[in-house]
Amino acid sequence: MAINGMPDHVHILIVFTDIALSVLVRDIKSSTTNYINEQNLLLVNSHGKADSELLPNSKSQVMKVVSYIQRQEEHHKKKSFRESI
Repeated sequence: MAINGMPDHVHILIVFTDIALSVLVRDIKSSTTNYINEQNLLLVNSHGKADSELLPNSKSQVMKVVSYIQRQEEHHKKKSFRESI
């Protein structure tokens, strides 16, 4: 439903029903790591942490998350990624 990020992280909002969250996160991280390595997009080896969160299944909550994801650049002008974790 939404994807956006900064140079050091990304936020993705996915609606799913037929797959375990751990499997979904594993597959996303594996695919992106393979792509990054194949394209030589990093100068140093990165061992990023894949966090996941389940949110209530309400339309208003989903729209709040979409809005947050869309405002990443604005959000990180105030607080860096490291400061927000």
